[in-house]
Amino acid sequence: MDEINKQTPETLYSELKKTVIGQDQYLKDICTAAWMHNLRYQHFIYTGETIDRPKQNILCLGPSGTGKTLAVQTIGKLLDLPVLIEDASALTGAGWKGCSVSEIIAHAIAASKDDAEAAFSIICLDEIDKVFKSQVTESSFMPINNLLTFLCGGIITHTDHRQSVSLDTSYMLVICLGAFEGLDNIVHKRLYGAKSIGFSAAGHEQPSEKDLLDCVTEADLHEYGIPTEFLGRISLITRTKPFTGADYRKILRESKASPVSQYNSLLNPIGVHVGISDAAIDYAVQQVQQSGTGARQLAAAVTAALHPAVYKLGSDESIDSITLDAENSSLTVKYTYNGRPERQWRGQGDVYRLGDIERDILYSVPFECNSSRGNILMYSEQITKPARSKLTGLPENKEAVACVIAAAICSQLLDPDNDTHTMLTLYKKIDVLSQYAIPDKHYPLAQMYNEYLHKAVGYSADFGDSKRLAKYMLLGYCKAYLAYFEKQDE
Repeated sequence: MDEINKQTPETLYSELKKTVIGQDQYLKDICTAAWMHNLRYQHFIYTGETIDRPKQNILCLGPSGTGKTLAVQTIGKLLDLPVLIEDASALTGAGWKGCSVSEIIAHAIAASKDDAEAAFSIICLDEIDKVFKSQVTESSFMPINNLLTFLCGGIITHTDHRQSVSLDTSYMLVICLGAFEGLDNIVHKRLYGAKSIGFSAAGHEQPSEKDLLDCVTEADLHEYGIPTEFLGRISLITRTKPFTGADYRKILRESKASPVSQYNSLLNPIGVHVGISDAAIDYAVQQVQQSGTGARQLAAAVTAALHPAVYKLGSDESIDSITLDAENSSLTVKYTYNGRPERQWRGQGDVYRLGDIERDILYSVPFECNSSRGNILMYSEQITKPARSKLTGLPENKEAVACVIAAAICSQLLDPDNDTHTMLTLYKKIDVLSQYAIPDKHYPLAQMYNEYLHKAVGYSADFGDSKRLAKYMLLGYCKAYLAYFEKQDE
């Protein structure tokens, strides 16, 4: 319980705003509500007692593509609570074909590890405005009555194929989302009259359309079509605002949900960096503002531009980076070619991938070695020592690993074109080592290379595992080296 209490609405907000950009008030509202909801859940887990009130139901108004649903999904991950995103526009009343409200109960139980977690689910009713806009005279068709049970709290039973499941919704956090198109017209009419434009009678400038929803009242929502019974069960009304150009730029550059960031996270493990130029950002922002579809259009534009480039990666492993740029009124792709390390290899029980940080480490640690047997042996031994302290349960083939590293040093020094002996080049030499001997056995370094390679194969039944472990130990040495000198500087 103490660990849970370390989380606060502020800490949740600081994490959430890394993903959802430009919606500060909405994020603060949802973080506060989710934090209180989590307190109730943790209280039940530790005491077995429930806290019924205050029951929280949130209504969020805002244009499509402004992060409403994304924020709910992200807060669920931060709190490790199940989140159900339900399309409210597809809901029907009891006895009608379609998705009944009671099915949400079955979905909550299926998404949770136990009944307690299901009872404390976060239910997100997306496109709730469509429910009210499509009202018909037959009240039995509308799901409003069953939705009211969700909002006020009560036991709902769902029967399917003669099997019934029941759940008490009293402890659920219900978040209703909708664009509510046309609501701004209702607000405008109330504030300025049906024909009023430009400036009000008092001579004050009227608020722009994007500000009108700040002035929404329950009377406006009721006129839109929301029953008073529904509104009476909403504890908080909040909203998202249309994105500005600065918001869109920040989404592309900084948000964890940025399509550029997501592609980079996916491709970095195989040694490919994905970036975007300022010109491409400006072009993408201009296009999305013209389309009026919100941040989703950014993902669509980036995906359309990147897919052909990602396809090319399979046949050209020399590509190190992909950068989106803008030329001739379209998004284009530029490549850099330098060759990249092994795509993926398994270390001591882990999947280890070389990314930008590891590559920087290998570049920053100097590599100097004299071409003598004693120094090569000493250097190889130094590499393995700090790594051993970082790894647990090293296999018996650590001698084979030392020989692989020594052979790599020899082969690196044999390369006449390699005048920059860095740890990264040594790393790559380990990657290309094979069981084939260097032909010129009379050359001292070639002879040592063959000896160490022969010993490595003899020490280890699986030479490939030895190479992978050697790379793991080499990087461990580099990190230990840097950590040591950082302490010295302090």
